[in-house]
Amino acid sequence: MVEVAGRRLVHWFQDEFQSKRLLPDLTSGVLVGVTEVMVALSLGSLIFSGELAPYLPYGIGMALVTSVVMLIGISLAGRVPGVIGSAQDSPAVILAVIAAGLASALVATGAAERLATILVAIAATTVLTGAFCLALGHSKLGKL
Repeated sequence: MVEVAGRRLVHWFQDEFQSKRLLPDLTSGVLVGVTEVMVALSLGSLIFSGELAPYLPYGIGMALVTSVVMLIGISLAGRVPGVIGSAQDSPAVILAVIAAGLASALVATGAAERLATILVAIAATTVLTGAFCLALGHSKLGKL
């Protein structure tokens, strides 16, 4: 079984890394990567603005890491070739409203507790949204 998987992996690498495809693939990968860095910077700045400005480095770091994980996950696990994913601005606005509401409600707490609560709220929202979308896809309700 492992030998078969190893042969499939070698065959996949041989198909993917052909010299005629390497330059266009690398060029598009660099362009998408640079664009995604800019989007992650702007969305992290949007979520961690106002009262949360002191925590901006955490927000930008979180946005960059999640963008990298998302791009790698989509490129490796996607079934449709050429599909590109990117962070979306609409959910980021909702996360910014949630973070601002939590920041104003947690004025009396310390900085570490405030940041931890906001990061956990963003992570929980992300996980719940992903689970909901996964359940929709598993139930074949994508057209809903």
